[in-house]
This record gives sequence, structure tokens and C-alpha cells, in this order.
Amino acid sequence: MEKQTAEALAKKGLAFIKSAAKTGAAVISQSVATVRKGYASKHEADVLSEMKAEGLHPAEHLHAALRKLNFLYLAGYKHELQAVAQQAAKRLTDEARSTVPIDALLRMGGTIYEETLRYGDFNQGKLFHGLRDFLDKARMGNNHFDRDKLSHDLYYSTLYVVEEYEGDLIALEKICREVVSHIITTAPPPDITSQPKPSDSSNAPQRDAATACFYFSMALNTAAQSREDNRLRALREAEALVQREQEKILQRPSSQGFSQQQ
Repeated sequence: MEKQTAEALAKKGLAFIKSAAKTGAAVISQSVATVRKGYASKHEADVLSEMKAEGLHPAEHLHAALRKLNFLYLAGYKHELQAVAQQAAKRLTDEARSTVPIDALLRMGGTIYEETLRYGDFNQGKLFHGLRDFLDKARMGNNHFDRDKLSHDLYYSTLYVVEEYEGDLIALEKICREVVSHIITTAPPPDITSQPKPSDSSNAPQRDAATACFYFSMALNTAAQSREDNRLRALREAEALVQREQEKILQRPSSQGFSQQQ
């Protein structure tokens, strides 16, 4: 009787381990999403309520925030633009603070990135390498009210848009593409009194606006992909641990052999 009970428990435990290995990813993702949604801060809910009370479509808030990035670029504050983009991306991908699903951030960042490339090949120029260097080395200061305000606007406008299209990544991609396209195609010309006029100024405003949006897309993609890589790495480590425990169970001497030795 004891032998049968021990074997039954061992088989039950082994079955549980196999089941956990197969469903671990889905269970972890669902649990994290549920906890984040349930414990969203009151401050965050208050900000979203204020935005909704304005009566504007979520895309209009995102449009306004991204356009401010373009204004920073036109004013010559490229380094500050990079800092804002990185700070917003860092907050959006902060596991302890952000309630925005990572798949939505990846889709959004990828969409903005693709749309900006219609107006210039930023990957091959100094812009891309300068941005990568900044993302690798930059250190945030604490006393940057304007930077924090714009980062705040980017965070909540992104959160609002994702909430509006929750679960529908195709619709989210469509509205993000429309927002970025409108910002670029309606971009105001730079202030010629503060900036030298380029030799070919026919599409300079569009390229400038695309550049500003590109900064944000790269910062968002980098942060979101890093968090996703960490999640997948942790999942692989958990599955490897389960596999090792499973092998230990299979390698243990059977209860029958133990009884014979007795």
C-alpha cells in the first residue's frame, strides 16, 4: 500500500512539473498582467480621468506629445529630446510602475519606427550612432522640470492610447501610423532666424519631424526589447530548473528496489 501511494504521488508530481513547463509562459504572463491592472496606482487613474474629461480622442493626446518632441528638435535641443525619449521609454517599460503591456509597446515602437523611415534612412547616419551612444551612456539628472513634464505627457498619452485599443494591436498600429504620418506631413518649418537654412529645404520640415519621432521609437524599442529579453531569459531559466528537477525524480531509485534492500 505504501509503495503504491509513493509511486502515485511521484507520478502526480511528475505530471504537475510537465504541466507547469508547458503552461508556464501563459500563466506567468496572465498573472503579471492581472496584478498590474489590479494594483494600478490611484495617481495614474486620476491622471487618466482628467485626460478623458477633456473630451479628446486618445490619439490627439499622443499627437500633442510627439509634436512637442518635434518642437524640441526644431529649437536645437537634440540632447534634451533624447533624454526625454529615454526617460519616457524607461518609465513605460518599468515592471514596477508601468501598466502598459509589453507587446503593445513593441508594436507601437515598431510602427513609429517604420513610419519615420519613409522620410529618411536614419540607421546609416550619424543620428543613429549618436542616439545609440547616448542610450548606452546617458545618466538622468533629477532637476529637469520640462523634461519630466514632457516625459509625463508621453507616458500618459501612450497609456491612454493603449488602453483605448486594449488587445487590438492592429487597430493600435493603425492609429499610431496615422498620428505619426500627420505630425510629419504637417510639420512646421524651422525658425530661420535661429537655424541655418538647409540647401534643400523642400522636405526638411518633414525629415526633422520624422527624426524627432525616430528618437522616441528607438528609445521605446530598445527599452521594450530589453525587458522582453529579460522576461524570456527568466522563463528559460525556470523551464531549465523544472527540467533538472524532473530528471532528478526519474533518476531516483524506485520504492520497490528500496524494499528489496530492506
